[in-house]
Amino acid sequence: MEKDNKKNNQKKNSNIRWWIQIFFITLLVSFSLGVLSELLLSSTKSALITILSILALVVFILIAVFCDMIGVAMASADISPFMAMASKKIRGSKETIKLLKNADRTSSFFCDIVGDACGIICGSIGASIVASIVINGQIWQIIVGSVMSAIIAGATVLGKAIGKSIAIKDANKIVFRVGKFLSFFKKNK
Repeated sequence: MEKDNKKNNQKKNSNIRWWIQIFFITLLVSFSLGVLSELLLSSTKSALITILSILALVVFILIAVFCDMIGVAMASADISPFMAMASKKIRGSKETIKLLKNADRTSSFFCDIVGDACGIICGSIGASIVASIVINGQIWQIIVGSVMSAIIAGATVLGKAIGKSIAIKDANKIVFRVGKFLSFFKKNK
C-alpha cells in the first residue's frame, strides 16, 4: 500500500514538473518564433515584404498542421509493433517506443507547443500583412483584417482536419518516421 502511494506521488511530481517544463518551453518557442516573424516582417511596407509575409504565413500554417498531425498520431499509435521491431534491432524502433511511452507529453509538445505557437504567430503575420495592404481607411482595415483572419482560420482548420484523418489512419507509420528521424541524432554504440 505504501509502495503504491509512493509511486502515485512520484508520478504526480513528474506530471507537475512536466507541466512547468511545458510552460517554459512554450514561452521559449513562442518568443523565438515571434521574434523571428517580427524580424522578417517589420521592414518597410513593400510588395516584396508582403509576398515574403504571405510565404511565411503559409510555412507557419503548414508547420502547425504537420505538428498537429504528428501529435494525433502519437496519441493513437500502437506500441506493440515497435516492440517486435526493437527486438529485431530495426533502426528507429527504440526511439519510437520511447515517444509512445510518453505519448501524452510528445503529443502535447507537437500539438500544443509547436502547433499552437505557430497558430499564434500566423495571427501576427496576418496582422502584419493587413497593415502592409491597408494604407488608409478604417473600414478597409476591418474588412481586410476580417478576411485575413477567416482565411488563416479556414486554412488551418482544413489542414488540421485532413492531418487528423491521416494521422489516425496511418498513426504507426507517422510515429515510426519520427522515431527513425530521431534515431539519426543518436550516437551509435
